[in-house]
Amino acid sequence: MLTALNITRPYSKSKFNKFLGIFRHNKIKVEHLYCDSAALKNITYIQNKRRINWNTIDKFVKSQRNHLLCSEELCLPKELGYKRFVSNELNERMCTNAAIYLLEKLNNTNVKVAVIDKSSAYIELVSFLVDFTDSLYIYTESVENYLAEADRILYEKGAAIHITKDEKAITDFDIYIAPNCLQKVINCGEDALILSAQQPKVTQKAKTVYKYFFDLPPKYESIKPKYLDDMYFAGALYSMCRAYELGSYTFKFCASDESVHTRASLLNILQERLIQKDSICEEN
Repeated sequence: MLTALNITRPYSKSKFNKFLGIFRHNKIKVEHLYCDSAALKNITYIQNKRRINWNTIDKFVKSQRNHLLCSEELCLPKELGYKRFVSNELNERMCTNAAIYLLEKLNNTNVKVAVIDKSSAYIELVSFLVDFTDSLYIYTESVENYLAEADRILYEKGAAIHITKDEKAITDFDIYIAPNCLQKVINCGEDALILSAQQPKVTQKAKTVYKYFFDLPPKYESIKPKYLDDMYFAGALYSMCRAYELGSYTFKFCASDESVHTRASLLNILQERLIQKDSICEEN
């Protein structure tokens, strides 16, 4: 079950309302909503007094206090074991889905693709990528974990993938797929594209996106509290309610903190880079 909490303050902080607050009581409202495998307990705490009574809230939150759905602005009492639900699982899936979608639409096997996967968490992705590129490199610290998959792909598809621990081996590629947080600057051109699922620790040279958005299905929209972000709620459904169909979605648009891109604009970035590369090769 998902448990969501919202705290509202219906009255202003004027001196008169503070005086009336002596006679008012805090209230709590609980809704139970259901959709397929998702069950949501939506708690609204109406704060009429100066202080929030967390003991009252705790009676309804119970064991859900350490993964509670709420807005980023809500200050939770950590000393009482309260913690806001946070998961990047769905966003990571959106990152890899975006890569497959773009490569399929690009339809150019000359594109150079690098997967940055230090902990070998995305081995299953490789089998999809080899269908769209003749130049696939995996940068990982766990080379041995990729060897069996590389042998299988070579046997079944006749495609070779390159596995390396040397970051210099992935210099100046066209597209980089890095679901996990990038700790270093990738050595690539400014016209390359980096797909990630987390904001990099350091600013990258190339265009980088790490937030993905799609329209929440109406059936889930009907139970989503208005104070929660669509993608945040989708992430909770995916991670905690086994709404795995959301993992098959492709982004409608994606973004970094500086820019927003559509599917078409990302495709255009890759197409322009490949055209420029081809023209340089012809000149040489």
